[in-house]
Amino acid sequence: MYPLKEITLQLFLYDLREGLGQTSKSIKFNRYYFWRRFHHDLQKPYSDLTPENKQKLKKYAKLENPESDIVRLDYQEGEQPLMGIEYVLVASQLGDSYSLIIDAYDSEYQKTSLSQLKKYIEERINNTPSSLGQTWLLWGQLDGKYSPEKVNEIAEKSYTEIANKPLPWKKDDKKDNQLSFPGNKLLGGDLFEITQLVSVKDWENLLILIDNEKPEDLRNYPRLNDEHKSLLIKDIQNSLGECHYLIWLLPAECDLTAMKDKIQEIQTHFHRLLSYRHKIIWAYSQSRILKRRLKDNYQTIQKSVLTIRQQRKNPEDLQEALEKTLQILGNYAIDLSQLHSQLRTITINLTNYRQRLKEFAKVDPNCELTTFAEFSKLAAQKYERQVKTDYESLSPGMILLENLIKTIEGIVEINQAKREDRLERAIAAASIGVGTGSAAASSIANYSEGILTEINPFLPSQNKEEAPTIHPASTASLTFIISCVIGLILGWLTWWRLNSRPG
Repeated sequence: MYPLKEITLQLFLYDLREGLGQTSKSIKFNRYYFWRRFHHDLQKPYSDLTPENKQKLKKYAKLENPESDIVRLDYQEGEQPLMGIEYVLVASQLGDSYSLIIDAYDSEYQKTSLSQLKKYIEERINNTPSSLGQTWLLWGQLDGKYSPEKVNEIAEKSYTEIANKPLPWKKDDKKDNQLSFPGNKLLGGDLFEITQLVSVKDWENLLILIDNEKPEDLRNYPRLNDEHKSLLIKDIQNSLGECHYLIWLLPAECDLTAMKDKIQEIQTHFHRLLSYRHKIIWAYSQSRILKRRLKDNYQTIQKSVLTIRQQRKNPEDLQEALEKTLQILGNYAIDLSQLHSQLRTITINLTNYRQRLKEFAKVDPNCELTTFAEFSKLAAQKYERQVKTDYESLSPGMILLENLIKTIEGIVEINQAKREDRLERAIAAASIGVGTGSAAASSIANYSEGILTEINPFLPSQNKEEAPTIHPASTASLTFIISCVIGLILGWLTWWRLNSRPG
């Protein structure tokens, strides 16, 4: 026989409702992604939603209220007689996120195993990973009085059966090879918290997997093939889906009926406390992804500075560099703004986490929530401090980018001004040359016939005795040639004089 009675397994699951800068279309997808766990008829690709499906989602949209702290959106209960399971689903809106609480409990004592309870919940939500995080909470009453060591052993076996793997830490040699199991006290019972760290790569895989479900125009990643998608789902279920467990073992002598109200109040506090916890971890993981992108762009900026020094005299290359730098500036500004947003998310939710932790003491003044208080310290000393440091160290990149763009624009403007100045000088020289040539032509036209008469005797002629005849075309040609020569000479002198000026 299992040493527990009144066994209940709960899943606290959290999804993003509205992210910073998301469009209405993205928010609609977030709504679909959450509600498809609640309704079987929504468990289909987003593009395959029927008008009836969309109408159902619109009804939920009308129930949402971003101004409210919490809004209950739907409630469902039922049973699976063949499995001996009764269940309750509660869907809520918590500000900019959704929450789904699923209770599955053994309605016929000892008929259902812990692993069967978990399997039922996973199948009920279609094995869809949450976008913000999730926590498994097993609670029940011990069927007798046990030593602290035995209670630890029961908790370990319970975790091993639910998670289907051993505890995520090694044995403590100082305690006769017994597992060191951190515990808390709540309503007279032992509360164990089992946490596993999730890598940034797993969080990014989750983003890719969710992105793959989106319509084409909302995607940021390439489409996955079926094999790659299956591998990602498996990896995410083994990491994000199993990263946080709570096991709460109440003593045999406590009266659960008399404690019913207090237990419900504790679960309400867990609902909110866990939402703050998961948003802190989620925001930190997103900050790691943003930091990597910002660092990559920062390195690109530094390379651009060197490139521009080499290309400052080539207008075409500078124009190309300006367009590229403007694109980097846009991406850098967005990512830096989102990094600051993640810092604010951590700060706000950490404050809320600490305040909510104090509420447990109002229900049970003797509670000891050591590991929960340790998470608060970790979030402040590592998560919040690290993101703040990253934001401060990466912010100068924005100034460098802006100065770089101003420098490129300045060089381009100077080159443009120089080209315009050279063009103006050329026009001025040409104008003087043409004007001088025209004036010369007018003056020379009156004397061209006399000039030709004077030089005619020196030209070769067949009959020296005949009087010279001056053809009008000769007069015009002479006038044109002389005026062009004068115009070219004065135009060149003007151009040389203008270009010899300083600046």
